[in-house]
Amino acid sequence: MKLKLSEWASIAEIIGAFAVVISLIYVGIQVNDSTSAVRAASANDANVAMQNWYLQIGSNQQTSELFYQALISEEALSNEEEFQFLMMYHGAFLAFQNNYLLAEEGTIDA
Repeated sequence: MKLKLSEWASIAEIIGAFAVVISLIYVGIQVNDSTSAVRAASANDANVAMQNWYLQIGSNQQTSELFYQALISEEALSNEEEFQFLMMYHGAFLAFQNNYLLAEEGTIDA
């Protein structure tokens, strides 16, 4: 049984359609895996940012004392100490803001 050229073309077209469907399924799986990887990396980055902030506050005695004094004391801080305290808090709030925005867009869990 000999097939005509048009019949071979039809068979090739059917095979091509199956190949396109299979490749689309494969791309869908890859996109899903990529999304999971991005979410994991974002969660890790958010965690590392907070971890670094805590380490910086906790590993330096002068910084720890200043932070603790600013939280519990009613005495005024010097201008330099107040500036340092504000920068510490600003760093923490930037990390909180980043975490909030990532949670709002669904990248990390709330």
